[in-house]
Amino acid sequence: MDKDEKRMRREIANSNERRRMQSINAGFQSLRQMLPHHEGEKLSKHATVERSPPRSRLTDHMDSVLADSTGPLNHAPEGWGAGGGV
Repeated sequence: MDKDEKRMRREIANSNERRRMQSINAGFQSLRQMLPHHEGEKLSKHATVERSPPRSRLTDHMDSVLADSTGPLNHAPEGWGAGGGV
């Protein structure tokens, strides 16, 4: 394998990694928007995961909110504390 081929493979791998990270970051941003937090508060990835309920409860809550057609989440589902996880 010559230098040009190695460079091209590295560029492709870097591009794939950038896309993967952008997808992960977009997912975290979507989750942050669903979580209760103070205006202007910036949540790290760790804080976002810590404040997230188990998947089944989050899914149940999202389904009920969508069924009620109440729009954005204005309240936390039962069991969500201000201090983080459940």
